[in-house]
This record gives sequence, structure tokens and C-alpha cells, in this order.
Amino acid sequence: MIAAVGLAVASCSSTSIKPSATSASTDTSHVLSVDLKSAAHLFVSASGTSSPYPAGPLSPGDRVIGQDDLTQHGTTVGTGFETCTVNFGLNIPCDYVAELTGAGDLHHAWTFQWPASGTAGPLEWDGVLDGGTGQYADTIGTFHAQALPDGDINVTIRMVHPS
Repeated sequence: MIAAVGLAVASCSSTSIKPSATSASTDTSHVLSVDLKSAAHLFVSASGTSSPYPAGPLSPGDRVIGQDDLTQHGTTVGTGFETCTVNFGLNIPCDYVAELTGAGDLHHAWTFQWPASGTAGPLEWDGVLDGGTGQYADTIGTFHAQALPDGDINVTIRMVHPS
């Protein structure tokens, strides 16, 4: 994720992660919270390739790729993969796939604006969850991501599995 490049993701493992229902038993809404620990991030830009921050100003077409360990209460529950592309006005749309151990994948998307100066992305952002595989097939929702003081990113996902 792009906080220090930060990305957002959610995960839910059938054995270690338990999303909580948000309403009546006929409702399929769940809230899930996970932390992202950056495993690798790479900026690929006209000014060079660098990690974990850009080597110079970002321009349209520059890319950010990343990999995160997804954790819950200190236990790894999956891996996330991110691809972001700098667009005009330093707007950056991102795609993220969370591979959740033994449960399936979730696809997330968001956009944010990179600061005109500085090396780090936003401290918090919101995005959408627009599908998945395995136990997450047809799941939709939203998420909120927030950078933590230790450099990790906490992601809270509100998801619905349409009946």
C-alpha cells in the first residue's frame, strides 16, 4: 500500500481471522481489520528506480509496485500485491489484490493525490472492494486505511456478500 507507499487490503482466513457481523443474522455484512507490513515497494520513474520512496518528482506514467504481509494480531494471514500508476495532476489510481491464506483473494481499488513535495503518500485514504475469489466471490464493500506510527498500515473493511 502507499502510505509510505501504502496500500489497502483486507484478509480473512477461515482459521485465524473472524470478521464480525454488523447486524441481524440475515445480514451478510462484516467488518474486518488487518495490518499491512511492507515487504517490498519500488518506485519506477523517469528519475530512476528507487525504494522505499521516489528518487525524484513523480510524473504521469511513473509506477509504484509493492508487496505487503497481511497480519492480524501479529499473525500473518496473507500477502498483498499493489500496482499504482501516476496520472495527471499527481492523481494515483491503485489496484491491490490480497491473497488470503486458505480463503481466496480480494480486489481493492483506490485513488489519491501524491503531495507536490515530499516523499511519502497520504496518512489515510478510502477505497472500494469490488470482488474476489473463493469464500470472497461476489463480495463488495469499502475500506479505510490509516498509517500507523510504526510504519504499518491498518485497514478496516466493511464488506457485504450479496445473497
